[in-house]
Amino acid sequence: MTQDGFWLFAYGSLMARPALPWTQRVEATLPGYQRRFWQGSHDHRGVPGAPGRVLTLVPTEDVENEGEERGEGACEGLLYYLPPAVAKGALARLDYREKNGYLRCTREVRDRFGIRRRALVYLATPHNPAWLGPAPRAELVAQLCTAQGPSGRNIDYLRALHRTLRQLRITDPHIEALMAAAGRHLNPAGALTTARPPKEEP
Repeated sequence: MTQDGFWLFAYGSLMARPALPWTQRVEATLPGYQRRFWQGSHDHRGVPGAPGRVLTLVPTEDVENEGEERGEGACEGLLYYLPPAVAKGALARLDYREKNGYLRCTREVRDRFGIRRRALVYLATPHNPAWLGPAPRAELVAQLCTAQGPSGRNIDYLRALHRTLRQLRITDPHIEALMAAAGRHLNPAGALTTARPPKEEP
């Protein structure tokens, strides 16, 4: 991998903040997976005892079993190419960044031009100690809205992700639903404050 360089598939914070010396970037799709906030964050968006939630990719069949938004059965993201000259250092930085429970995996993705590429993907699975798994939406949103860690507030992670997806014109029904629910959680009286007062009788 480091001798030949490698492609990296980004589906979360790496889309907005890769912080890597990539030389090529292209939109791509990974079939059979969906984004979910099922991984705990004790080192970035939360702290031990009060973890935040960050993204991992979950097989679509597992999402269907939870009764959540299924989307299109694939995850849209970005592919970055790290050439041989920088591959070793980039891999070390990625391993450190994703150290809280993520594994290096390789998956076949399809870029926007229809070319199939073997790419590195960092995945968190249920077999790591930081795994939180699914939760009722109200509980998940409350956690996203209150957790905070060394890298900042958990809700800002969600907002940055949503903004990046919008900029890339990627529609993710699950993320859209979480953003809407987070808005209601943070400002439950918002709908009332925008309502017009009734007219007084003459």
